[in-house]
Amino acid sequence: MTTRTTIGRFVAIFALVAPAVGAISQDLRMSVRPLYEGLRSGRSPFPLRVTLENLGPPAQGAIRVQGDAGEMVVPVELPQGARKAVTVVARLPLGQTTVLFDSNRGRLKKFYENPAGSLDSENAIALVTDTPGLMGFLRDARPAQNAPNNRSPQRAFVGDAYVPAEDLPDREIGLDPLAALVLGEGSERLTDAQVAAIEGWVVGGGSLVFMGGSSTPVLADARWDRLLPVKPRGAATVPGTAVAPLSTSRPPDDPVTVTANAPKPGTKVRFATPSGPLVVEWRVGLGKVTFLAFNLFESPLTGWDGRRDALLDIADPYQRASVRMVYGLGEVDPTRSATFSSPVIGGPPSSVTARTFTDPDPFQTRLPDAGQIILILSVYFVLVVPVSFLALRRLGRGELAWITAPVLSLLFAGVLFYSARELYKAGLSRLVTGSLVAAQGIPGGRVYGTAQVFFPTGGSYDLSFPRTDWIAPSLEASYGITTADCAVVDQDGMRIPSLGVPNLSFRQFDFRQAVDSGELLELRFVPARLRNARERYRGTVRNTSSYTLVRPVLFQGRVSIPLGASLEPGQEFAIDLDPTTVQELPQPERLTGADPRVVLVTADIETESLGPQLGSRRPSSIRLLFVGRASEVGS
Repeated sequence: MTTRTTIGRFVAIFALVAPAVGAISQDLRMSVRPLYEGLRSGRSPFPLRVTLENLGPPAQGAIRVQGDAGEMVVPVELPQGARKAVTVVARLPLGQTTVLFDSNRGRLKKFYENPAGSLDSENAIALVTDTPGLMGFLRDARPAQNAPNNRSPQRAFVGDAYVPAEDLPDREIGLDPLAALVLGEGSERLTDAQVAAIEGWVVGGGSLVFMGGSSTPVLADARWDRLLPVKPRGAATVPGTAVAPLSTSRPPDDPVTVTANAPKPGTKVRFATPSGPLVVEWRVGLGKVTFLAFNLFESPLTGWDGRRDALLDIADPYQRASVRMVYGLGEVDPTRSATFSSPVIGGPPSSVTARTFTDPDPFQTRLPDAGQIILILSVYFVLVVPVSFLALRRLGRGELAWITAPVLSLLFAGVLFYSARELYKAGLSRLVTGSLVAAQGIPGGRVYGTAQVFFPTGGSYDLSFPRTDWIAPSLEASYGITTADCAVVDQDGMRIPSLGVPNLSFRQFDFRQAVDSGELLELRFVPARLRNARERYRGTVRNTSSYTLVRPVLFQGRVSIPLGASLEPGQEFAIDLDPTTVQELPQPERLTGADPRVVLVTADIETESLGPQLGSRRPSSIRLLFVGRASEVGS
């Protein structure tokens, strides 16, 4: 074929393809922005809002967000004339993020970078509103030192973010970057799925704020009954000086409209006036919900200099970071921490020992360390060269070195293979660790876990996680995973359709899973009045879940009460103890914040149903964190 012919064919092909490329750029359009206005990505999974518009023929494809250690893929169908906004949650890299739309009509590419002037999401307070910018007063760089009752660390910067009700995620993972969420105007338009997502996010450690005032349609919504700490009783008016305890700034001169309310049992009234409570809060799971009787975005409070101090004190955006250490690291009992094994160094994976496994466990296999391997290689080289060669040469049989060298090589290779024999015997296996967080009065719970998977043979694996809400390669183990070999498809559950791995390899994934069932425990606990020696700790704990709870312990205030060796499904444990026989904790704030209203039940969970369902299951290390409320608080 001549050069002239080759060039002619290239020109002909380009002439056919060029119109299609032009059609893609004109008929398919894509834009990318952060879901929360004013927020930038951090280490947490971060939601992007990808908007696609199709002015041409129907298109089918997938949005691909190339994040840290993997790619999140969301399939999309675009009929002619369609415009779709899709939320994609992924761990984003520190620099530029590539967002692709691959379809039967070609590829669109956008690059996302954190917006200039946005703040990190570590301590972000988001507002559900149709009017962005209402919390601009949070950007003041001064430390929050004017709030006399501020219980939070003094930090200079707190992020403010905004999202309309229609865009708020309908899955809990989409709320993960937020430390606190304020329900503002338009919150009454939230769907049932969005309300359920907020509920799960609070149970996992989020801080939710309801506001009263002159117009409060969200307070009349029955869907919030499980979270709202008060029963609204209509509008009322209080003097502007009523807000003075929230800040040392001068209170407004004009009266303030508030929502009269009756606190529910188990709540804590932070501030009150003679006419009623102004700030009421309670714990829900590992998070908290606060009711503010007035609205910081209504007159006359819009001109009040104390709004920043008040909101920081009420929303407490810093507490979520400490809460994450509880369910992220599994450290609950101050006398013992859950053991999280490494597939590299091995070690006991769990404190749950009720079930024994006879098949090889790759997660407990101990490979030779560097020193042992160096010693084996050194002995090998000494035997092959000085000993074998010189000995045979002295015997006049140097030609036999061609035989002894391979024999010694096979011998020492056998030593190395023998040390890893358990790995070669093991099949596809998984080890799940994490915490199941649940709350009294809230059905079900949330699993925040890590799944380690052992692949005995190399190749491409199709992994399906049908009951998992979100999954991604762990950042700590991402050195072995690239974007090319880990694409997570988010459609009717999570799936990794083609995970490429070499022989005898480990992969580690973080996952979230909802446990859809009734309440896991029925809890009634009446603490003793510590100033009255005649009273006792009384109550009952009934296991209404389908799990066996191993070594359950109840914590309240400064005391811990063991609930027996185990609680089988349906089993009840009765508490009737003299206060003088109960063990006191040295650091109760690590468990319940030293709040006598909070009751925490912890236990190891014996189950195979939590986490990704693939391969042979090893002993799990799932820790239950069930947060309830004392039926009565002693004086």
